[in-house]
Amino acid sequence: MVAPTRTRLVKIGKSKGVRIPQKMLDDAGFETEVELIVEGGRIVIRAVHRPRQGWAESFRKESMRGKYRGMMSSSDELASRKENGN
Repeated sequence: MVAPTRTRLVKIGKSKGVRIPQKMLDDAGFETEVELIVEGGRIVIRAVHRPRQGWAESFRKESMRGKYRGMMSSSDELASRKENGN
């Protein structure tokens, strides 16, 4: 955990920004996108979590192994058959 840090607002065009130490970003799990909300006179910055991110690729890989054969779309089914020589 990083101790509270005091910083200044910096002008970025017509907006203002805050420089956040890398350790704080890492501890919070921030990557490239965050969510900002105002709560009780505070600006809260939260990491954006995409719970289904990567599911489509995982499903495709598993379906190619036959795990979800009945759930594949017809175009995926045809492509799978061609790859398997059926």
